[in-house]
Amino acid sequence: MEDLTPDAVISIHDSIIAREGGDGRILSEGNLHQLVFHANLEGDAFRRAAIAFCFLCAYPVFRAGNRRTAVRIAETVLAGAGVPAKRCGGWPGRSMRSPSGPVR
Repeated sequence: MEDLTPDAVISIHDSIIAREGGDGRILSEGNLHQLVFHANLEGDAFRRAAIAFCFLCAYPVFRAGNRRTAVRIAETVLAGAGVPAKRCGGWPGRSMRSPSGPVR
C-alpha cells in the first residue's frame, strides 16, 4: 500500500473542485500534513481510510470540499489495497457499496 502524500490529497481536492465547484484554497497546511502523517502510521487500509476520512472532516484542510475530498481519499486508499467500493447516490448522504451490500 502506497503512502498518502500532501500532493495526492491536493490533487484529489483540485479535481473535485474543478468538476463540482467551490473554493479550492488551502485553509490549513498544518492540518494537511497532520492528516497525511496520522493516516500513514496505519498499515491496515480500513484504518488508514477511516483516519483520513475522520481527520479531514474534523480538521478542515481546504476552504470548501473537505467532505467530498474525504470520501474520495477513503475510496482511493481502499482501492489501492484492492478493496472494491462503489459510490451510489448523491451528496450528501452518499453510501458506499461493497460486494456484500451497502456500507454505511
